[in-house]
Amino acid sequence: MDNKLSTIQTHLEFLGYEIDEKEDHLLAVSNRNLIWISELSYAILHKTYWTMKKELDDNFYKILNILNQNATISTYRVWGDEHHTLVVEALYSGEYSKVSYGKFLDAFTVDNNEKIYNNDELSEYLE
Repeated sequence: MDNKLSTIQTHLEFLGYEIDEKEDHLLAVSNRNLIWISELSYAILHKTYWTMKKELDDNFYKILNILNQNATISTYRVWGDEHHTLVVEALYSGEYSKVSYGKFLDAFTVDNNEKIYNNDELSEYLE
């Protein structure tokens, strides 16, 4: 595994995440998060997925637009046709440092958890 991913793995394990090391990515699991982490040529991609339980309508896309406008570091989008998935993505670029990665992870957690869990309108769409 690449040194950057190994360093990030060590950081996440210190924070209590369980790491499942795959051939081309990491799965980092905590009590509220499952983060897919993979290395691109220019950054480290972090993703989480939310399964949708309700047919998507105009109101959902309005909520998605508001999430994107107010995101700290993430991008929110929807995958799929019949079985939609809400995807939250963020890129960590530059050199690794404990402080900068910690700030990145905090911001990603806010975008992923607080802005989704605390959104009553969005919760009706998520499983």
